Parts: sequence; structure tokens; C-alpha cells
Amino acid sequence: MKKIILLLLLVVISCTGKEKQKLVIEKESKIAYSVFVKDIITKRDVLSEKYTKSVNSEEKKEVIKEARLFLVNTIATEIFPYWYGTKWSFSGMTRTPQKGRIACGYFITNVLTDVGFNIPRIKWAQSAYQNFIKKRN
Repeated sequence: MKKIILLLLLVVISCTGKEKQKLVIEKESKIAYSVFVKDIITKRDVLSEKYTKSVNSEEKKEVIKEARLFLVNTIATEIFPYWYGTKWSFSGMTRTPQKGRIACGYFITNVLTDVGFNIPRIKWAQSAYQNFIKKRN
């Protein structure tokens, strides 16, 4: 259920159609997106190891809490700004922010895979989202 809520949140945010105030990303102050994504995966792996080494359920709950906060904060405050200003197109499939064009479904699945979810990116990007909602309920 939580994954569906995250997915729906991403759909709403990415497909509102309203012009968002552009956040200018200074190349000098931001690392390359590919490096940033590698850092996210490294952090995910550290959290996974920390969870594995937890000796009791309380420690595991704390790691899960830390991972959730990291995930939400990373998506909302760090990944989205990289994508601000990327052109939208119904058939857009770019994997690189600011280059090419992106459709809503590809934006969502790009973000999910970039933070470490192992999903069928292209299949989900091309699917109607009401199908996901119906299957989960």
C-alpha cells in the first residue's frame, strides 16, 4: 500500500501540468546526476547492511525508519530538482535530466529505479496507472 501511495504521489507531482518555478541547478554546486545516483545506491547498500546486522526488532525498525526518511527526502528535495526544466513529451523517454524529453510514466519509473527499486521500468512507464491501483486493492 505504501508503494502505491508513493507511486500516486509521484504521478500527481509529475503530471500536474502547472509550470513550476524553475530551480536553477548550478553545475558547480551539484554533482553529476549519474554520480548522485551512485551515491544513493551506496547509501541504500549501507542501510541494507545495517538492517542485516541488526540484532533485534527494535534496531530493525529504526533502520527502516531511517531508510524511509532517506528515501522520501532524497526524492522530494534532491532528485526532483535535477529534473526541473526537462522538457515534457507524451513519448519522452530520456534517462538524463535536462536532456531530451520525458513523459510522466518514464519520469516516475526513472526516479524509482534511480533510488534503487528493482522494477520493470519500461513496462510500468507504459502502463495505465489505474491498473496498478485496481490490482493492489
